[in-house]
Amino acid sequence: GRWKLMQGFPGSGRRVPPPEINLRKYLHYTSKAVKETMRPKPRKLRRQAKSIRLYNIESDPYEKQEVSKQNPEVDKSMLERLEEYKKMVVPPINKDPDPRANPDLFNGVWTPWLDSC
Repeated sequence: GRWKLMQGFPGSGRRVPPPEINLRKYLHYTSKAVKETMRPKPRKLRRQAKSIRLYNIESDPYEKQEVSKQNPEVDKSMLERLEEYKKMVVPPINKDPDPRANPDLFNGVWTPWLDSC
């Protein structure tokens, strides 16, 4: 379809380095401009961010124009559809991570770690 509905806080738009990067060193070696973009937005700005956004991705593929006010019927229809999908969601059955499965314990290789495998 031509519509894209986004729900929730969109984030600050800053680049987030991978978790394995030492943030202190990363910030030290990046420019001041990059450092400024990595600072989190103040809470006040986060609260003001719209939690529902609608875009016409056919006419605005870069999603620069939020159009929910101009298309309330599309907004409402997509939110209703999203609620129907949420009713069908199956909860995850993931178990807590087992520290014995850490690849570092097996020379960096993912491998079976239980006797029953």
